[in-house]
Amino acid sequence: MAVKERNRWLIMGILGLAVLSAVAAASSKGFFQELGRQPGPTDLLAGQVHGFHAAYYVAVGFGLASSLIALLLVRQRKGEKITVGPPVG
Repeated sequence: MAVKERNRWLIMGILGLAVLSAVAAASSKGFFQELGRQPGPTDLLAGQVHGFHAAYYVAVGFGLASSLIALLLVRQRKGEKITVGPPVG
């Protein structure tokens, strides 16, 4: 794999992690604001789990959306052969 291609995948992974981290942090913050009191130790853990759940749901949504887009847009014409080249690397 070329360096340019590897860097592209790393940057996409970093951006995805940043989005999911922001979702988790915002969801945890909202959880703590809804408590209406000073959070205890178990509340801190529950807020963190709540944020992780929200980020997980967003990640599942991204996965389903990308699968649906691939299903609708990537088509093989009837009788068209798909050729596979030698492995790169």
